[in-house]
Amino acid sequence: MGLISFLKQAAAGHTAGQTQARYDRANARANDYMEVAQWFAEEGEGNPPILQTYQQLAALPFRQGHAAKLVGYRNDIERKLGHARHIGTKQNPWIAAYQRPADGTVYCAYVLLRDNNQQFALMKPYWFLSSGETEAGYRRSVTSVI
Repeated sequence: MGLISFLKQAAAGHTAGQTQARYDRANARANDYMEVAQWFAEEGEGNPPILQTYQQLAALPFRQGHAAKLVGYRNDIERKLGHARHIGTKQNPWIAAYQRPADGTVYCAYVLLRDNNQQFALMKPYWFLSSGETEAGYRRSVTSVI
């Protein structure tokens, strides 16, 4: 492969190393999401609410101070929700909001996207944790139940 060809591929993100790095990041996001979902399945009741807009997420109960944190995430969440329109999928993106079983307040929200081939893309999680809480406290290994 010539230098010019390699530089074009690198600029477009199509080298083998860049492709593998994208797959690794996607796998890590999927594993993180499955651990959060596993904890909720074992500790919570029912399914997490599936929301279509930021406004629906903002209407859910949050602990004191966390609503302000949500406002700080607003542009990022709306940008991710708008990403589906940009890539032209026929599916809607959605937000999975995980709520604490004890008081019903939101502790984590994930923005998800499904493409035309029913492939899921997990985007960034948004955590709303109080002092003394950790992300690890709301995760459970998926392989521990096998």
